[in-house]
Amino acid sequence: MQDYHFSEKGEFTRDSFFEEIRKAKTFLVENYSQKGNTFKETRHSYNIVYTISEVEYSGEYIIYEIRNRDNHIGNLQCFLSKENNYMEVILQRIYSNEQ
Repeated sequence: MQDYHFSEKGEFTRDSFFEEIRKAKTFLVENYSQKGNTFKETRHSYNIVYTISEVEYSGEYIIYEIRNRDNHIGNLQCFLSKENNYMEVILQRIYSNEQ
C-alpha cells in the first residue's frame, strides 16, 4: 500500500496546512480500512529548521502518532514554512492490524 505524501512549494496558509492534514487522516481511514484510529499529537514545534533537498526552511512542525486500539500503526509528520512557501504532510510506517 502507498503512504500519503504531500510535499510542495507554493503559496499556503495555516488553513490549507490543516486541511492537508485532514486529507491525510481521511486517506488513512479510506485506504487502510482503519476505523477507530486515534491521532495523538506527540510533537509541536513552532520554530524548527527543516531541510529538504539541501534547502533549509524554518517553520512549524507537528507529529501525530496514529494508533488503532492499542497498536501503534504509523506517524503523520507535518511541516509548514514560516514564509508559507513550502508544505509537507507525510503518512509513514503504516501497518495493517490484519495478519
